[in-house]
Amino acid sequence: MSSPAKKMKIPRAIILVFFIILLSAPAQNSSARTRAPYRIKTPDCIIKTNVDESFARLVARRMNSIYREYEKHFSDYELRPHERPVIKIFKERGRYESVAPTSLSGTGGGFVAGSNQILAFKENRTREEVLSTLYHEGFHQFLYNRVSRKVPIWLNEGLAEYFAEATWDGDAFIMGQKPVQRIHALQDAARSGTLMPMQKLLSMKEGEWAANVQSGSRLARLQYNQAWSIIHFLLHANDGRYADRLDGYLKSRVRWENPARAFRSNFGRDIRAMQSAWKDYIMELEPDPISRCRHNMKTLMSRAAGLRTDPRDLAGIKDILSQLSESGVYRHYANNCCDTSYILQNTEQGDMPELFCMKHPGIVIRAYMVRDGGGWKTETEIMAENTLPEDLLRTLVRE
Repeated sequence: MSSPAKKMKIPRAIILVFFIILLSAPAQNSSARTRAPYRIKTPDCIIKTNVDESFARLVARRMNSIYREYEKHFSDYELRPHERPVIKIFKERGRYESVAPTSLSGTGGGFVAGSNQILAFKENRTREEVLSTLYHEGFHQFLYNRVSRKVPIWLNEGLAEYFAEATWDGDAFIMGQKPVQRIHALQDAARSGTLMPMQKLLSMKEGEWAANVQSGSRLARLQYNQAWSIIHFLLHANDGRYADRLDGYLKSRVRWENPARAFRSNFGRDIRAMQSAWKDYIMELEPDPISRCRHNMKTLMSRAAGLRTDPRDLAGIKDILSQLSESGVYRHYANNCCDTSYILQNTEQGDMPELFCMKHPGIVIRAYMVRDGGGWKTETEIMAENTLPEDLLRTLVRE
C-alpha cells in the first residue's frame, strides 16, 4: 500500500499575492457577488459588511496592509500563531449597537476578545474614519492574540491610537502623524493644568479607563490623547532616544514581569523627570504637513459655507474664491501650509464645490460640505491617489 500523499504547504507570500490579485479583479456580475451582506476572506481576517462590495474590498486591502505594519513593528517578538478575526462593519449604527456588547455603547467600534470579532459601523462616517477605527481595533486584536494579553491599558490604547493615525499613500503607511486636533487638545490641557498626571495614567486599570469612556466625561478623550502622546514621545522624541526603553518595557510585560520592576528597569525611578520631558515634547509638537494641510482646508471650506445660507447658491468657483481671497482665481495658495496648492472643483450642476490638495506624494486630501441639521458642516478625508475615479484624477492633474 502506498503511503498517503503529503499536503503541500503553500508559502504565505504566495497566498498574499493571490489575495491581492483577487481583490484587484473586477467584481463579478452574478447576483451572488452583488447581494449584501458581502463577505471576503483574506489571510488575516474575514470581512463581513452590508455597506457595499467596493467598501468590503477596500477594507480587505487596508486590513491586509495594516496587519503587515503591526508585524513589522513587532518583528523581533515571538508572535503566537495567527488567529484570524471576523470583522463586521454595519451600514446602520442601530444594527451595530444591537449586536455590540454594552461595553461598546456609544463607540464607533470595538474588539470583542471572547468571540475574536471586530465590530464597527459606517452610518454618517467617512470611509477613512471607519478605517481608522479598524486600524485601532485591529491592533487590539493583534496584540491580544499574537503578542500578549497582559499589557497595561495605557500602552495598549496608546499604541492602538498610534496605528489609528496611520496614513496610506497607495504603497505603504506613513506612521507617526501628528494631527492638529490632538496637539491643540494636549497643549490646551497642559496650559490649563488639566493634564492627567503621568503616574495616574500609567497606573490606571482597565475598569477605570472603561468607566471614563462610558461616562462620556472629558477624561475619556484626554486619556486617549495622552496615551497617544506618550507613545509618540517614546518613539520619536530626540530621534527615537526612548524607543528601545519602550520596547524593553513591553517585552518585560510580555514576560509577565512585575509591573513596577519592569517600569523601573526600563524608564528609571524618577517618573517626574520623564513627565517633565514628555510635557516639553507636547508643547513643542508641530502638526505634520498632511495634518496641517487638512486642517487648513477644513477651515477654508467652513468659511465658504458661511458665505451663504445655502452654499450651493454661490455662483461657482470664482464667486467663492473672490470672497475668500483677493486673487479671484481658480487656485488658492495657502502659504502657511508648505505653499500647498488647493484646487476647488465643482462636480455636477448644483452640487457643492469640493476642495482638493494633491501636493503630498500619493495622497489626495478632500474637503467638502454635508448637511448638518438646518445648516452645513465641513468634512475632510485623506485618500490614496490611486483610489480616485480616473475622470476626477485627470481633471485634478490637468488643473
